[in-house]
Amino acid sequence: MVKKRKRLFKAIVLASIFVIIMSVTKPNELGVKGLLKPTTTEAATFPNLFQNSTFNFDSQTTTFPNWTFVSYLNRGQELGPYSPNFEGQSGGWYKVFGEVDPQSYVKPISGIGGILLKVFNTVDSQEFVGMKQTINTIPGQTYTLKFSFNLIEHKYTKPRYSWLLSDTLPSPVNEWKDYTDPENITYTFTAIGTTVNFRILFEDGGHEAIDGSGYQIFQVFPVSVTLIDAQAPKITDAIITIPEDYTGGTSWTNKNTTIHFTATDDYGVDPTSYEVSTNNGATWNKDGLSNATSTGVDYTVSTQGTTNIQIRVKDDSGNQSNPETDPGAKITVKIDKEPPITNYANGQLYNSNTATNITFSDALSGIDTAKLNGTTITSGTINPDDGEHTLVITDLAGNQTIRHFTVDKTILPPVINSITDISTSITGTAEASSTVRIILPDQSILTTITETDGSYSVSIPPRTLYEGDVVRATATDIAGNTSTETFATVTAETKNPVDPTNPTNPVEPVNPTDPNNPHEPGTKSSLSIDYVSNFNFGEHEISGSNEVYTAQLDQVKQTSDGSVIQVPNFIQVTDHRRAKTGWKLSVQQNEQFKSGNNELSGAVLKLTDPILNSTTDEQYKPVAKTVTLVPGGGAQDVAFADEGKGFGTWTISYGLNSSNVTLFVPGGAYKEVGAKYKTTLTWTLADTPL
Repeated sequence: MVKKRKRLFKAIVLASIFVIIMSVTKPNELGVKGLLKPTTTEAATFPNLFQNSTFNFDSQTTTFPNWTFVSYLNRGQELGPYSPNFEGQSGGWYKVFGEVDPQSYVKPISGIGGILLKVFNTVDSQEFVGMKQTINTIPGQTYTLKFSFNLIEHKYTKPRYSWLLSDTLPSPVNEWKDYTDPENITYTFTAIGTTVNFRILFEDGGHEAIDGSGYQIFQVFPVSVTLIDAQAPKITDAIITIPEDYTGGTSWTNKNTTIHFTATDDYGVDPTSYEVSTNNGATWNKDGLSNATSTGVDYTVSTQGTTNIQIRVKDDSGNQSNPETDPGAKITVKIDKEPPITNYANGQLYNSNTATNITFSDALSGIDTAKLNGTTITSGTINPDDGEHTLVITDLAGNQTIRHFTVDKTILPPVINSITDISTSITGTAEASSTVRIILPDQSILTTITETDGSYSVSIPPRTLYEGDVVRATATDIAGNTSTETFATVTAETKNPVDPTNPTNPVEPVNPTDPNNPHEPGTKSSLSIDYVSNFNFGEHEISGSNEVYTAQLDQVKQTSDGSVIQVPNFIQVTDHRRAKTGWKLSVQQNEQFKSGNNELSGAVLKLTDPILNSTTDEQYKPVAKTVTLVPGGGAQDVAFADEGKGFGTWTISYGLNSSNVTLFVPGGAYKEVGAKYKTTLTWTLADTPL
């Protein structure tokens, strides 16, 4: 666009073709392009002397800017050339040069602007003064010319005036009018050439001789020329400046977008007022517009979604562009600032229940790519395998959703180590850091968390489990996967003996495998014989008399420190059955004491004064009695427990600090010197009472 000119006219006279339309009607509004400021009001005012800062009032001869003047004296004289040269006079007046020494003067008007023209009458004359301006024009454009003048003082004259526009010199014949009142003239014309000459003429209309004292003074006010602009400006281009490389239309961006709209006007009239519409022209406003200049405006879109933008502009003359036809008045911007969504969360651990097909979507721009561990996937079709994963989803606007997650869908069932009826803990292995859930036969539940090596241990109270009980266990890993159940059946275990005088003190045989004093281990059963003392009667002199020998105290080893102590001879029975149906303990002497083939005839083994002891409540105490054994005879009842009795571990000792196990040997029985006589006893524990 051509820039505005700060000075609208220059004192240049050029020939041109010109058409004059004598009309005061409102002109057609046309666009302009040229040197004049666009407006439908005053667009340009001819400079006058006062407004010219370069004018030198002290010089005798100077040049009036833009205006040129001519004067003559005699009637019927040819019009001489216009001149910008003057001769300075007193009082601020300047004499206009002309033919036959005319008496015409001009003076700038301070303050209000304009020019005073003073014409003196001379004898037998018709005085004349004219002022001319050259107007630069645009061919084909319409202009409005406005000027006014006033006769402010006169004497003995008949003032007349004339004005005209012309494209040739000399000018055509003027039509003179008698001055009656101040004139305010508006004239509309259409230019064909690039310049036109505008003239204002004043004269004395009288023809009689006057003594020379007559005069007339006209005041010509500033003249304006208005270029009528009826051509609408155009929005010629729309360029997205932010973000870089974004073009709009069918593509998407995730940033606020600024578009620079470029405006032009074919006739140089500056666009001054921009408006935007985002609803197909239903409403218009200035929201979002910035940096508006004569050549363009910026519009910023920050709203998400699809925005269809239209821009229109008005020029100084009020002409408005048409966004429907302008090539750059429409553009579509698509903004999506929201990242895609997915059903997988960042940092999450997924198990067999929660690890489902990966889904993702984007409500605005849509999905561009989605990759799982670098491999392209589609929504709803990938159920991730066990392991660590990275999911990267990118929408068409460039927003990304990144998820790092772990999938663990499998867990092995836990291992339960062997459990016996004397176990005080349940141990085993499972997946490291998993939660093991143990269900006991009474449906109570114990839980624990495995160590980093996968081991676990849960304490249980003594005598909690019974032979044949089934313990169940599951493991749940940190991902939430729960294994199938593991089953373990409780078995019976040999119960360790205890000190019959202090049943809280566990003991054991000194040397159970000693061939001279072997100890058979206890039975592995929920109803068990845990320990039986070997009765040792020592060495004795052969006697011909009847003798009663007392068994020596039993020797056992304390489990706590391994020290050997003496305890009464005893039998230990444990009933660790859930059903407390009672029991019966009996003993049978298999044969008479013998040494080889020699038999200790008539010898009688007797167990007297049994003492029962236990840590179990007294209410479960069984009954024991003295036993006299018959070699090779039937079994003798040692102790029994009625139904509901005998529960727990019970010791039956014979004697407390001394032995109450005796052997009667008749004096007449044959006794071989140096012989070792022995017999065996069979102890039977039945699961029914007597």
